[in-house]
Amino acid sequence: MGQPLDRHLLRIRQRTQSQLSHGLSPAKHRSLYHDLPDEPLTGSFTIGLLIFIIWAVWPFLLGFLFPWEDINPGTSGDMFGSLTALFSGLAFAGLISTLLMQSRELQLQRDELTQTREVFSVQRFETTLFGLLRLLNDHVASIEVDSTGWVRPGASKEDSRVGRLALEVMAERLPTQFERQTERDNVTGRPKVVGQTQRTLEQIVDSYEKIYRERFEIALGPYFRLLYNIFRLIEEAKLSELEPENRAAKNEYGRIVRAQLSSSEVKLLMFNGASTYGVKFKPWIIKYSLLKHLPSLDRQNCATVCSDFPPQAFGEH
Repeated sequence: MGQPLDRHLLRIRQRTQSQLSHGLSPAKHRSLYHDLPDEPLTGSFTIGLLIFIIWAVWPFLLGFLFPWEDINPGTSGDMFGSLTALFSGLAFAGLISTLLMQSRELQLQRDELTQTREVFSVQRFETTLFGLLRLLNDHVASIEVDSTGWVRPGASKEDSRVGRLALEVMAERLPTQFERQTERDNVTGRPKVVGQTQRTLEQIVDSYEKIYRERFEIALGPYFRLLYNIFRLIEEAKLSELEPENRAAKNEYGRIVRAQLSSSEVKLLMFNGASTYGVKFKPWIIKYSLLKHLPSLDRQNCATVCSDFPPQAFGEH
């Protein structure tokens, strides 16, 4: 479990360093330039063309209004003083074009700055997230129980279970939805099963909370708190300025964390979410479909506890 996480961290760092060292990718640059309108250049060209047309038509307009024989040479020469007006108009059009192009460049810089901030924000988020995942995996590796599910560090080698094998033993010791009824055998004097009754959800939760307090809290308490803080980090993160992209990114990171959980962990998480210990965590169990990989056999054997969760918790939208 540690090696895939390390490889994923390496890919994340390489991707982030590439983005920061080379700036935005060419595709990002093209998208930024493509999204900005071409109005500044089009507007400047239109203004210049309009001024040129007025300047070119002006002498002919004067000739139409005033016959050429009525205009003396001095007056006709003054008509071409409009050349000065042409250059003044072109200068004015150039000034407007410059201002519009500067506005466009400022918009590009703002967009690039926004993209850079997002890169740094995602980098900080991923560093914290995978640091918490590493802590979670380290804590799981330190859990040690005996074959009955009691947390007993230093138990004999033959009787101890460590890491996710320990969580598997804990999951096997969870209360079932049926309670056996026994009576003492008159011949052997030993108890024998004579029937079973189905427990209610409240009875199962009460039984779980008792086992949790007596056996599991020392190991599962830090485990569930770490897992809760991982999803709180994801839920509070702002990974994009656009809300649809932000939600999609959160769901993707939620799937990454969900992939780290074994079947035993999913079963333990379900029982904890149904109890009073998991009241705050339960909405995120549902939202991120953390029970999706619960084995079908456990869904059958723990149908009463499963009924406390909507289909979304199992990835059934």
